[in-house]
Amino acid sequence: MFLSLIGFIIIIIAAVTAYSTAKQYERNAALWAGLVVLVGIGVQWILPIIGVVAVGLIMLASGYSETDFQQAILGPATIISVVCLILSVVAMLLILKYLSSGPVADSDSAPPKPPEFFN
Repeated sequence: MFLSLIGFIIIIIAAVTAYSTAKQYERNAALWAGLVVLVGIGVQWILPIIGVVAVGLIMLASGYSETDFQQAILGPATIISVVCLILSVVAMLLILKYLSSGPVADSDSAPPKPPEFFN
């Protein structure tokens, strides 16, 4: 529960930062803030659910009884949650780093004309 609350706060802070940074560099602020929120939710909540279900199925297939399973799954579930929280923070920081690098120069523009020295 505590990790989820911290993760939610981190997502909000990163989304607000992405919004203001995108607005500063004249990019689509709502799109970038939405991307940060989607990445945060995906890595912090959806990926751990998939991971814990996969580990649980492997544990059940390997012969854990239901009573042993309930106690044994707590360790891997906590580790998966912490790792995904860290990965989420790293992913959001990478998005913010890319966003703060400024707009990319337009590569479709024509090169400048050569100088006219010999007229």
